[in-house]
Amino acid sequence: MRVVMAADPGGQEYLDGLRLYVEALDSQMQPIEAAPLQTSDWPAAVHQVGLLIAAKAADRGILVGPTGNGEALIINRIAEARCTVCWDSRSALVARRDLDANVLAIGRELIPFDRAKRIVQTWLRRSFRPKPHHDPDRLDQRHPDRIALGNPNGRGRHLSPFFDEPIYICEHCRAEFTFDLDLFDGDRQDLIEECPVCGQENRILVEIGPDGGIRAWGDPDVSH
Repeated sequence: MRVVMAADPGGQEYLDGLRLYVEALDSQMQPIEAAPLQTSDWPAAVHQVGLLIAAKAADRGILVGPTGNGEALIINRIAEARCTVCWDSRSALVARRDLDANVLAIGRELIPFDRAKRIVQTWLRRSFRPKPHHDPDRLDQRHPDRIALGNPNGRGRHLSPFFDEPIYICEHCRAEFTFDLDLFDGDRQDLIEECPVCGQENRILVEIGPDGGIRAWGDPDVSH
């Protein structure tokens, strides 16, 4: 995968760290550095990233700006570019899986670097999976009465009646929240989901048995 990356003048160090992280994720990924963004011509440099995507000279683009919004507004003027601003792992998951976004914008003034790495990891490794809402074969593979979710440490387990909205208990504030789960992502899944109440990220391990039974549990020692 060829990833073209660019940052505003104040975000070069932030971007350099992300570039090293992308290279470490997969040896097949090839980060491409776009022209440095200068104060006077940063719209042109952002536009260049979109042109590389449109020309298929790069597969994905990553932009770093103060908030990411300005970069997204500029690059989305190019028909082939689909840029979204992501602020956590879940928004990155939806951007790729549901929207097929090919450009990621990150706000360096809003997103801590460690969270940005998790966002980039989720966004790069997820593929586009449009939801076939009316596909009977897909519906037959759902087992809403078998989805047992929650922390198995004695503080409570939950049965979710809806496959699309499984429930998990935050390891930090103990609030319940829903998260996305896709059976087609494999029988073992390792998810990072942010609690909408306290903002902390939870690591959720999911295992799908041969009988279709689904169980999920947390790892409080690893949850951020």
